[in-house]
Amino acid sequence: MNDLSLRNEKRVNESFTKTQEHLTILSLECGQQTINASLSDGRSVSVPIAWFKRLRNATLEQLNNYELSPAGCVVHWEELDEDISIKSFLNGLKGGCCH
Repeated sequence: MNDLSLRNEKRVNESFTKTQEHLTILSLECGQQTINASLSDGRSVSVPIAWFKRLRNATLEQLNNYELSPAGCVVHWEELDEDISIKSFLNGLKGGCCH
């Protein structure tokens, strides 16, 4: 890759990161296999529950007992001791979400 390509890629990545910083989770729906988030930019994104060790064996009641952070960028399950950031919804496995 030449210098110009690298600079363009860096600029695109920085722009994408800045856009992500302003996104918030507006609402969440937990199913038996996926967590679906509605984002402030109009997108709906999903992640498999199987990605999250502490959520895998949770009941639907437990999954639906969550709180969104005041900034709207983190989902917290007190009873399950789990937090998922908006980055996990956007970046998936690359976001380092799975443990």
